[in-house]
Amino acid sequence: MRKLVTMTVAVAILAGGFPSPCLADLQEKAAVGFEALYPSGTEYEVAVAAVNGLLLVDGDGDGLTNDDRCDDDGEAEIAEAMAGLNILAATAPLCDAIPDASPVGDAANIACNVVQAVTALAIQSVAIYAMQCGFQGSNVDGAEIEAAFENTRLIHSAEIEALLLDDCRQVVGLYLPEAFGGRAEQVRDLVQVRIRQAADAGGFASEVEDAQDELSAGNNQLAAKNYRSAYKRYCDAYKTLVGFFGTLPAPVPAS
Repeated sequence: MRKLVTMTVAVAILAGGFPSPCLADLQEKAAVGFEALYPSGTEYEVAVAAVNGLLLVDGDGDGLTNDDRCDDDGEAEIAEAMAGLNILAATAPLCDAIPDASPVGDAANIACNVVQAVTALAIQSVAIYAMQCGFQGSNVDGAEIEAAFENTRLIHSAEIEALLLDDCRQVVGLYLPEAFGGRAEQVRDLVQVRIRQAADAGGFASEVEDAQDELSAGNNQLAAKNYRSAYKRYCDAYKTLVGFFGTLPAPVPAS
């Protein structure tokens, strides 16, 4: 019975149809942080044209399918169809074993070869669906992994900034350099980003200059292995800019 189902799937593909897939599990898409850069463009749409709207459906209700994966049940049925078709294709040598000395034998041989030709076509069709689902899944995975990485950096930046504002709290992990398992270089780079943001905004040359002086002093202290002093200088540089921004700046990963 199961094999009959898989063969029905293959026939449906050849006929241009497919069993309706279930919607994927709903996923919340937060409008904060670094959003995943899902695939798009004309070439992408061509690459998933066979599965879009069939196996690839809008599972989260946002009106798009480029952020979804192919339906799990549909992909499972594709795999089962491929397995059934490969078994059928493996029987090809039996066509040559049919005696062709009689009209019945000739007809049977022709019918067998036709079945094998249709099977080969079905295998190619199923392979297209499987390939496009795999392509879509890898693109979505890559976009979401990148977003998770960038959002992790945002979280770490926000953590550092909160500690800098908290009266320059002397957290060992922040004033020790990376060579000793700390994040002093990250603190330095984050402050440098903030100074660059203030300079780009313009109109606060005095604050930017003061912050840059503190940053340079911190770099000198870091090079001299005066880690606590370096951290204090970085903290002073950051707090110089707080009045410029008017509030706690949006966390931006150090670059």
